[in-house]
Amino acid sequence: MKVNNFVYYNPTKIYFGNEQLVHLSEEVKKYGDKAALVYGGGSIKRTGLYDKIMKVLGDAEIQVSECAGIEPNPQYTSVNCAAKISRDNGCNVIIAVGGGSVIDAAKVVAQAHFYDGDCWDLVTKKVNESRALPLFAIPTMASAGSENDAWAVISNADMNEKLDPWHAGYQPTAAFIDPEITYTVGRYQTAVGAVQDMALHMTEYGIAAFYEISHGHGIAILFPRWMQYILNEETAPVFYHFGQEVFGIENGLESMDGAQRTIDALSDWLYNQMGLESKLSEFGVEEAKLHDMAVKATENCGGVLHSLTKLTTEDVENIFRMCL
Repeated sequence: MKVNNFVYYNPTKIYFGNEQLVHLSEEVKKYGDKAALVYGGGSIKRTGLYDKIMKVLGDAEIQVSECAGIEPNPQYTSVNCAAKISRDNGCNVIIAVGGGSVIDAAKVVAQAHFYDGDCWDLVTKKVNESRALPLFAIPTMASAGSENDAWAVISNADMNEKLDPWHAGYQPTAAFIDPEITYTVGRYQTAVGAVQDMALHMTEYGIAAFYEISHGHGIAILFPRWMQYILNEETAPVFYHFGQEVFGIENGLESMDGAQRTIDALSDWLYNQMGLESKLSEFGVEEAKLHDMAVKATENCGGVLHSLTKLTTEDVENIFRMCL
């Protein structure tokens, strides 16, 4: 697919378009010649992306130390392992190849390179480390935009925690976004990557703190139920407009009718057309855990999530119950 290439700085330098990876080595060489390559389960090898990256780096005589195995909800233990590889090999740049989880993990790796302790100390701000290695991101799917912000989301299954620290050093130095790379992502990843809302991001943290589920899939299960739960005369016009723009819901309807048709269309697209599982119970979520999940989802926001409406801990628990 032919696209209009461009370079954009905000403050991450974005290389967008076909074959933009050719610029990877020139950007990396500004900072060093020893890179830690952070990636997930190995799909980049099956698609050929790994070979393409290694050739670009190899031609520029950039040494590569591999840090594979980053999970969909990146665990602090994986970050610790990757940071140790980076330190042991004297790396001076980090390259993240994957979706938001891989890029998030790589951000903390870049900081943890300078801290010979548990990276969870950095995530919780128990330890303040201002330094971080330059980070380069190669996103393989369209999702939360982690390649252009200074936030990370890291999980700790041992403590049932999922936190989202901010650090200036987490801002990627450059990102290389080639839409054709996203073609290699399967139907499932495309579907879960398309679902975004900030309140639902925070709500889903309560699920992922206790259960292993893709962040995007958790949001997909929550999304229509959240809309149904907060549907009223104030939110209906917003939902109806969303349905008109995204699903082609007809004009001229009463707002409540249009909003309900939008919710139905969204549910049909997620669960029928895209084939996503629609129930949390299919991931082992138990009703007895719902309150604890709701507390986790809201505790870092003073017990209330803010979006189109306010969601208390009780509200979040009710939405979880709708999703079982």
